[in-house]
Amino acid sequence: MTYNQLHLILLLSPPAAGRKREEKQQREESVSMMEIDKEREKEKEQKEKEKEKEQKEREERERKERERKETERGERQREKREREEREREKKEKERERQRQREEREERQREREERQRQRETERYREGDREREGDKEGDKEDRDREDRDREDREREREDREEETDEEKKIEIEKIEKEKEKIEKRRQMRRQMKRQMKRQRRRQRKNKEKEKKEKEKKEKEKEKEKEKETEKETEKEIEKIEKEKKEKRRQMRRQMKRRQKRRQNKEKEKKEKEKKEKEKKEKEKKEKEKEKEKETEKETEKETETEIEKRRRRQMKKERQKKRQKKKK
Repeated sequence: MTYNQLHLILLLSPPAAGRKREEKQQREESVSMMEIDKEREKEKEQKEKEKEKEQKEREERERKERERKETERGERQREKREREEREREKKEKERERQRQREEREERQREREERQRQRETERYREGDREREGDKEGDKEDRDREDRDREDREREREDREEETDEEKKIEIEKIEKEKEKIEKRRQMRRQMKRQMKRQRRRQRKNKEKEKKEKEKKEKEKEKEKEKETEKETEKEIEKIEKEKKEKRRQMRRQMKRRQKRRQNKEKEKKEKEKKEKEKKEKEKKEKEKEKEKETEKETEKETETEIEKRRRRQMKKERQKKRQKKKK
């Protein structure tokens, strides 16, 4: 009997069917365990993705909050600088007005002083008119000269005041222009800073995104490697189980073959013994039969002898009777 025939016998036999059911059940259990592990791995990956998403959202909220705070801080600093600038301008204007007011008061005092001097001169002129015409003419000329000089000074003062006011207005306009230009520069600087900051944040975000993608790829690769290792382990385990089952089946087949051979041997020996026993019994029966036959033969011989003897005796008696009749 070949190995294939034994294998077919074992497969067709009820224990082999039971083993097939057990193997099928074990395969289903291993597949279900692998599916459960895959489901757990998927749930774990989903949880990690949710955690990463929450982390990203939290980082995005924190980034927006930082940007908002930085913007508010920048606005507060800008408002503070503008407020300080306005206060400084206000103080400068107040000082300028105070200076102009003092200058006007000084000029007013000078004009009043000159007016008093003119009035004093008029009083003196009146006295001098009484003293003489010559001196009066001279004093008139002197007075006219002084009046002309006073008018000239007043005109010059007014021109100076007008020039100073113009200068002040021009300085104010220039200062306003400078302030506007400073504000523009500050706004441009703030815009550039915000732009640089946004660019830097965008670059940092892109860099973080790339790093996260790289980490995720590395994690995916590690997971794939782990999955491959686990799959290889499962395959090795299944292969080992298959080899072990094959060894067990071979051992079982060998044991069964040996048991069958032993049974056949025992059967043959039993048949041989039974045959020998039957032969022996047959021989004994034949011997007994021969003995019986011999006995029967002996009996038959004795009976024949007796019969012949009786027949002979009968014949002899008949002869004697016949003789007597004669």
